[in-house]
Amino acid sequence: MKKSAKTDETQTGGTLEPFTDARSHTECFAQAAKLFSQGDFAKAREIFQRAAHGPVLSVNESASMYVRMCEQRLDRQWQEVATSEELYSRGMALLKQRRYTEALSSLEAAQRAGETARVRYALALATGNIGDAGAAARHFKRACELDPALRETARHDASFQPLTQFAELRDAIADKA
Repeated sequence: MKKSAKTDETQTGGTLEPFTDARSHTECFAQAAKLFSQGDFAKAREIFQRAAHGPVLSVNESASMYVRMCEQRLDRQWQEVATSEELYSRGMALLKQRRYTEALSSLEAAQRAGETARVRYALALATGNIGDAGAAARHFKRACELDPALRETARHDASFQPLTQFAELRDAIADKA
C-alpha cells in the first residue's frame, strides 16, 4: 500500500504554510465561506484567518472582513449561553483593556440577565468612556440606588475619575440623597 506524502490539511486549513498560488488561496476562502453559511463560525474563522494571507489581495480583504463577522456571531452566541457573572467578568476585562464599546455589549447582556449595582456601575464606566454622559449618569444613579456605598467608591476610583469631567456625573457623585 502506497502512502500519500501529502495530507488533506491544505483543504481544511490546518497547514500554516503560506499560499503560493491564487487557486489554492481562493479554494481556501470558498471552504471557509461554506462553513460560514452552515453556521460553523469557529471553524470558518480559523480558515478565514488563514485565507487572509495569500497572493490575491481581494481574497485577503474579504477574508479579514469575514473573520470579524465570525467573531461577532461567536460573541453573540456566547452571550446567549453565558451567565450574568461571566458576562460581567468579560465586560470588566474589556473595560481594563479600554475596549469600551465591546465592554458595553457584555455589560448590557449581564444587566438583562440580572440587574445588580456593580453591573450598573460598570455600565456607567463604559458609557462614560465612550462619551455618553447622560447614560453614564443614569447608570451611576441607579447603581447608587441599589448600593449607596458606590458613591463613595466612585470618589476614590481612579478609573471613574476621568468621568468627573461631565457635570452630570460630578453632580451624581456629590448627591447625598
